[in-house]
Amino acid sequence: MPVNPDKSKKTSIVVPIEIYNEIEKLSVEESRTVSQMMVVLMKEALEKRRQKPEKS
Repeated sequence: MPVNPDKSKKTSIVVPIEIYNEIEKLSVEESRTVSQMMVVLMKEALEKRRQKPEKS
């Protein structure tokens, strides 16, 4: 997955080791880098959140 600097933003985060280990395992299973796997998981989480009905 090539990075387009016009469409990407670099950031640093602190991730609990248990979560990192799970993401690392998924990345190996899907032949992705950990960074790519994190992007996939964030996209999935954002899509799921968008689909939630708003609370009133």
